[in-house]
Amino acid sequence: MPDAGEQGRILRRLPQRDAVAEAGLLLRELGHHVVERDFDYPPAAAATNAIPRYFRGVHDEVRALPHPERLEPRTRTFARIGGLISDRRMSAIRAAEGEVSARVQAIFDDVDVVVTPGTAVGPPRVGAYARRGALSTFALVAARVPFQAMFNVTGQPAAVVPWGLDGDGIPTSIQLVGRPFDEATLLSLGAQIEGARPWADRRPRVG
Repeated sequence: MPDAGEQGRILRRLPQRDAVAEAGLLLRELGHHVVERDFDYPPAAAATNAIPRYFRGVHDEVRALPHPERLEPRTRTFARIGGLISDRRMSAIRAAEGEVSARVQAIFDDVDVVVTPGTAVGPPRVGAYARRGALSTFALVAARVPFQAMFNVTGQPAAVVPWGLDGDGIPTSIQLVGRPFDEATLLSLGAQIEGARPWADRRPRVG
């Protein structure tokens, strides 16, 4: 998973960054006060909190299935990795949630909603991961969606909202992140964006 600096370098040259900048302009036109600011996103927490919870979650879900042998090999590998994460380790991870949440949510002392890109880059080609192993697939996919995992850890509401189309006609999106339990603000803001920039009738080209 790229660190924050690498994510920034990628976004400086991609339409996903343009989507966030355009969203800022629209929100100002709608009467919102918009500021550009980096929030305290602890990169190490992805490795020490989000990723172990992901793998352990896969392990626990697979154990509950009636026929886990029917899963594809990558999923079974994820489950085996998750089985290496002990209950004691999970308890320690849970205990660290408060500190991580406090760092991430500190920005809400000053703002009501954080806007990020929906993804770091566009979608992969069909079949791009067909011959990849479990860890390779995980790393490649995670690099495309680095903006969601931390909010799963902190339990904050977030919504990925369609935005526009890039130069190849591929949809882009932005993510709205709110305070804990403040889904109402995200739904309201999403409705404002949809009203000002309707998406329902926009269709990407199908080749």
